[in-house]
Amino acid sequence: MIQLTRNTFILFLAILSFNFSCKKSTTGTQQVLVLYNSNSNEVDQHEELLVPYLEHFGIPYVAQDINRSKLLEITGEWSLIIISHMKFLDGANQESEQLKAFLKKEIQSGTGVVSFDEAIPYKPKSMANMSVGNDSVHFANEKHYITEWHKPGEKMRLFNALNIANNSYESGKNLINITGAPLLAVFQKEAGKVVQWTSLGWARPQILGPWAGLDDCLWRSMVWAAKKPFVMQSLPPLVTMRVDDVAGRGHLWNESAFYWVHIANKYGFKPWMSLFIYNVTPDGIQELRQIIKEGKGTASPHALGRPPRTADIDFYYYPDALEYRAKEYDEFIFYNHQERKNFSDDILQENLEAVDKWYDANAPLPISNYLVPHHGEIAIKALPHIKEKWGIEFLGIGLEPDLPWSDKTPWLQCGPFRVNGIKGTIGLNPDLMGDRPEYYNGFVNFSGYEFFNSRVVVRDVTGYEWEPDNDVGATVDRAVEQLTRSLDGLGLATLFTHETDFIYLIKPKNWEEELKKINEALAGYEPWYMLTDDALRIVRAHTTSKIENFKHENNTITVDFTGSTDVETYFYIFQDEDNTIAHKIVAVPPFEGFFQLSSDIGPD
Repeated sequence: MIQLTRNTFILFLAILSFNFSCKKSTTGTQQVLVLYNSNSNEVDQHEELLVPYLEHFGIPYVAQDINRSKLLEITGEWSLIIISHMKFLDGANQESEQLKAFLKKEIQSGTGVVSFDEAIPYKPKSMANMSVGNDSVHFANEKHYITEWHKPGEKMRLFNALNIANNSYESGKNLINITGAPLLAVFQKEAGKVVQWTSLGWARPQILGPWAGLDDCLWRSMVWAAKKPFVMQSLPPLVTMRVDDVAGRGHLWNESAFYWVHIANKYGFKPWMSLFIYNVTPDGIQELRQIIKEGKGTASPHALGRPPRTADIDFYYYPDALEYRAKEYDEFIFYNHQERKNFSDDILQENLEAVDKWYDANAPLPISNYLVPHHGEIAIKALPHIKEKWGIEFLGIGLEPDLPWSDKTPWLQCGPFRVNGIKGTIGLNPDLMGDRPEYYNGFVNFSGYEFFNSRVVVRDVTGYEWEPDNDVGATVDRAVEQLTRSLDGLGLATLFTHETDFIYLIKPKNWEEELKKINEALAGYEPWYMLTDDALRIVRAHTTSKIENFKHENNTITVDFTGSTDVETYFYIFQDEDNTIAHKIVAVPPFEGFFQLSSDIGPD
C-alpha cells in the first residue's frame, strides 16, 4: 500500500485472486448508504448534483428515501453514510432525534458520515439567519488529506457567487471557507469521521460545476470519512491526446508531415487525429499509415479539408477531391456548416462515399473507432454509415445531431454530469455558460443508433482548448491545468488542440520542450498514456459495470461486480496506514453478469 498524494501516485496493478459465483454474497457486505428526503424542497441536489458524482466515482451505494423507512430499522453494514442535500429534514416524517440517534450509533461503530446539510450531524454554534456570498472559495493554510492537492491558502474563483449561512462550528476544522464561513468542515469526535459540506450548490455549473476544481475534494472527503478498507470503481490515471484539423503541415518547418506526432510519442502521448483528409499529402499518408501500424496514434475523418480558395492558402489539396460545396472556409462532410442546416440526402451520401473512395485509394489506412465531426456537427442520417461501414463506436460531440454549433444551441444531455435537465449552450459565450468545462462520457442514442459519447474539454482555462504556442512556460502551465483537472477528478484526461490553428505555428524545438515539461509535471500521477481508442473502451466498461458491495475478512477484501465489460476495468482499495490514507489499484478481467474478485489489501 502507498500514500495517495499528487507527488507520489505510484499504482500497484494486479489481480491477486478471483472467483466466479452465481449469486451475490451477502454476509457482512458493506456499502455506502445515501439518505435523501423526497419531501424536501432541496431534494433536487440529491438527484441532479450528487448521484452523477457517485456514479462517476464508482462508489457502491444504495439510496434510501427517509420517508419510506424508519431510520432505526435500516439495517446493513455501512462504510459511509451520506446526507445528500440541504434542508434534509424539512417535511420529513422522521424526527430529528431519530436521525441523531441513528447517526450517533453508526459513528460510534466507526462508520463515516459525509453530510451536505449544515446542521447534520453537528449543528453550528448558532444558526445564522444571515448568509455570506463570494465568487471565490479559500482553502485553509493547514494541510489535510481532503485538500492535499491544493496549495495552502489557495483562492479558487467561482463563475458566480455562492451564498452559504454565516455559521461556525465549536469543534472540527474548517478546510474550505467562503468569506470566513465554512464550506467544508471535518470532525473526528468518536470512532467515525464526519465531513460537513454546508452547501452542494457549488456543483451547479452556474456557480462552479464539475471539472472546475473541487471534484477532488468531493471524492477525497468521502474516502477520508469512510470506514476502511474502502473501495471505489474509479478510472486509473488515463491520459490521451486529441488533435483536430489535422493536415500534416510539417513541411513548413522542413520536417516530415507528422514530426509533431513523433515528438509527442517520445514523451508518452499517442495522439488521436481528426483529419482534414484532402489536405494530407501522399508522403503524409504514408507516414500516418506507419504511425497507426506501430500503435503510436490513430485517426478518423473530421472534414474534407481546407481548400485553396485564394492564393494565400498554401494547403495541399487532393487532386480527385469533390467539387466545392461552400464559398468560404472549410469543406464539411457531415453537416452544411455554412448554411447551418443538413446537407440534402444526395449531397450527404456523396460526401460519405467520397470519404470511402479516399480511404480506398490510400489503403491500408485504418479508421479509428472514435469520430469527432468538424464543429461537432453531424446529421442523424450520417450515423448508419459511420457506424456500419466505418465501425465507429465512440463519438465526441457536445450538441444534438442535425443542429448547428451556435450560442443558441443547447449543450447535449449526456452523462455523467449534463443530465437531469441541467442546461447550457454549446457556443463559447460565458454569459450562456459556454466557458464551462465539458466532461462527457456516457451513452447516447439517436434514432436507434447507439454510441458512447466522450468529449473532455476543460474550457475555462483559455475559453476553449489548450492553445499551445511558442511561449513554453505558459503553454506547459495551461496543459498541466487542463490535464490535472481530469486526473484529480478520477476521469479521462485529454490534451486537446488543433494542428492547423496552433501546432503548425510552434517551432519544433519549442514543441519538444513543451511536451517534455508536461510529461515531467505529470510524473507524480504515474499516468497511463494510451491510444484514445483503447482508453475509451476502458471508460465505457466502467460505465457498463459497477460494484454492488464488498466485504472485508482478515486481510482479504472481496468485491461483487455486476454488468458486462469487454476489457479490463479497475478499482481502488483505500486503507488507513501510518496516519495517512494509502491505496492500490486492482484490475478486473472482462465479465458478463455477476463477477466476484478477492484481493489482499495489505497489512491492516
